[in-house]
Amino acid sequence: MTSGYGQVITDDGALPIKAGDLVFLRPDRTHHLENLTNEILSALSISWMATR
Repeated sequence: MTSGYGQVITDDGALPIKAGDLVFLRPDRTHHLENLTNEILSALSISWMATR
């Protein structure tokens, strides 16, 4: 998370997040971010596919 405060929502529930946090999710996990304040919530997302 690069700025703000909120939560990441998955099928398992909600996890609080804030600037500086790192969240790792499996590639097949459905998720979304929810902003809990009037501040901008921004994130950097990185994904890749492993090859064998």
